[in-house]
Amino acid sequence: MDLGLTQNVPKDDFQDYDIVFVTNFIEDIISDTNYHKKFGDILIMQKPNEFRNKTEYNCFAYLMQFQDLTRIDLRLIKPEFLEDYLDDAFSKVLLDKKNKYLDYNFERSSLYETKQLSEDEINKILNEIYWVSTYVVKGIARNDIMYSEFMISNPIKNAFIKLLKQKILIEKELDSLSFGKLDKDILQYITDKDQAPFETKSTPMMSGS
Repeated sequence: MDLGLTQNVPKDDFQDYDIVFVTNFIEDIISDTNYHKKFGDILIMQKPNEFRNKTEYNCFAYLMQFQDLTRIDLRLIKPEFLEDYLDDAFSKVLLDKKNKYLDYNFERSSLYETKQLSEDEINKILNEIYWVSTYVVKGIARNDIMYSEFMISNPIKNAFIKLLKQKILIEKELDSLSFGKLDKDILQYITDKDQAPFETKSTPMMSGS
């Protein structure tokens, strides 16, 4: 089956293919060290589930970047564990010889929806930003810029994104809205000023003197 399918996502040269192969014979397949080469000329590959001395797997992944720029994320999953590892919003069954997986043709865009929060819930997000900002100040005072940068780029930025989404929902008078995977569509709803924290740029390091 092919995962991550959606007609709302524009196609380009960088799209990848999330493929799931449901099989009881994972160990037999991965024992063939040339198995992945059947898909084409590989530029770089990762096998994130591979561990030394491990002999049995419920799921095994080949993340493959090919020389023609095609990328395939292939997961081998045993049937009884399919639900445990299938967390995508879109799926299309490509081949099902026994018609056992027809229910896996689905579109669950609701997985990416954000619902409008209560005033109390929004205040908790604000409190998180204020609280973590004290860590940023502490890091700056100690000249521990890596620590401060981490706090800004992770918990504070994540909370800021949550607030932006709530701002959009309130302004548009919506109960919920899908912002896409990893909130990739949020920028189309916000002003240039609100987009500033998402700009990619280098951060000057403080002098050690």
